[in-house]
Amino acid sequence: LLDGRSHQNVKSRLHRWSLTGNVERDFLCLLDELQQMRDPARYGLQPWILSEDQAGMLITRAERMLEITALRAPRRHLT
Repeated sequence: LLDGRSHQNVKSRLHRWSLTGNVERDFLCLLDELQQMRDPARYGLQPWILSEDQAGMLITRAERMLEITALRAPRRHLT
């Protein structure tokens, strides 16, 4: 995944990895939801509203994803 040069490449590889059960399905869904929100939120191409409750749920899911990812990340010894 680290060698991917585009969001689509990373998304595609992550999706394939999720099919093996290595990534929780909700994490893939979260990234899809955030990607769909990105352009309207960033460029104002269409009206876009995110409620405080929705933002809180997204943050909770992202924090969980980060925690699980950190637990699964390989440990590297710096010498």
